[in-house]
Amino acid sequence: MVTPTRDLLAVAGNGTTLTGVTATNSLGATGRIQSAYAGKCIDVASGSTATGTAVQLYDCNGTTSQLWNFPGDGSLRFKDRCLDLPPSDTYGTPLQIAPCTGSSRQTWDFRPDGTLYNLYNTTTRWCVVVPGADTTNRTRLVSNYCTDTARKQLWELRTDGQGPIRSAFNNICLDSRVQGENDDLATIHTCDETPTENWIVFGDGALRVDGKCLDVPGSSTANDTELQTHTCNGTQAQQWRVGPNNTLVNDLSRLCLDIPGGKTANNTPVRLHTCNNTEAQRWTLP
Repeated sequence: MVTPTRDLLAVAGNGTTLTGVTATNSLGATGRIQSAYAGKCIDVASGSTATGTAVQLYDCNGTTSQLWNFPGDGSLRFKDRCLDLPPSDTYGTPLQIAPCTGSSRQTWDFRPDGTLYNLYNTTTRWCVVVPGADTTNRTRLVSNYCTDTARKQLWELRTDGQGPIRSAFNNICLDSRVQGENDDLATIHTCDETPTENWIVFGDGALRVDGKCLDVPGSSTANDTELQTHTCNGTQAQQWRVGPNNTLVNDLSRLCLDIPGGKTANNTPVRLHTCNNTEAQRWTLP
């Protein structure tokens, strides 16, 4: 994928707000949202669903207090509640949990910045921010002006699960059953619940199957490079992130996991390819 276009920022008062942003909130995923600045996760205090409960920073701990759902309707959900911006015209307003109402104060979007994201309210155009330089647990998150380079406004989406990685094409799954010269090829196959389709999705960005990781041979960044499964080594060639429109984006190349020509035949190799918003690049994680 070509590095995502950095949308122009329009000056508004003493700060900046996002303009010309392409909606990217249809991730259809459940997972954690981790701060690029603090290394901690967006957390709901005590896991409470009471209206007004604080949304805060806390050490990533795998609990349900940090599990968010992106259903694709613009909301960002915790259990049966939504991330909510209380009515206020004041920058620095603390965020909270509230019943989901479909209000514009509960409509959020993700703006890509490489493999990270700004998370902002689509009405106010204010971003979710770590206030000041405070990275301690229980620091309450606020909304504030969006600035183009502030890491305190950048977030990483992390999902965890195990099972098939399903293509947008009906009953087609990511597979590793075809043996290559040195490693198994990454291909597609009819979903059949075999071990070669049983992927483990860790928060570290790796996609594991049968003891190996989805890998870009030779750490290539070339368009149309075919993929393989290889001994896990922690390199960026094996790091993947959920991108806009249910894409899977490689950290190193910023290209998307793609089915060539939208083919659906068994054992068709998958590849890196410029992200193009087609069904051939849309995947559902377990």
